[in-house]
Amino acid sequence: MTRRGQLRLVLSASGVWPNTGADRYAVWLSAGPSGKQIRLGFVDPGVGRNGNLSMAGALPRTARAYRLLIVTRERSSRPARPGAIILSGRLAIC
Repeated sequence: MTRRGQLRLVLSASGVWPNTGADRYAVWLSAGPSGKQIRLGFVDPGVGRNGNLSMAGALPRTARAYRLLIVTRERSSRPARPGAIILSGRLAIC
């Protein structure tokens, strides 16, 4: 979606394992298995007992260069690369 000309991502998923407090979910863009990756941010406020994950945020201007959307489970507050992948899918920006 766009907002005032800015590309934005809206993500929603259900049946996700709740956060424990020691981990967080992060959203990444990836150019592919051996390509560049960029972390968009963390899912905030996280996933509660209901298992619902949702986030919305701006995409970088370079978003069209990426081909995958990845959600990972992270233990670090500053991961350098994606951790354990829990969701992934092809990214196509029109």
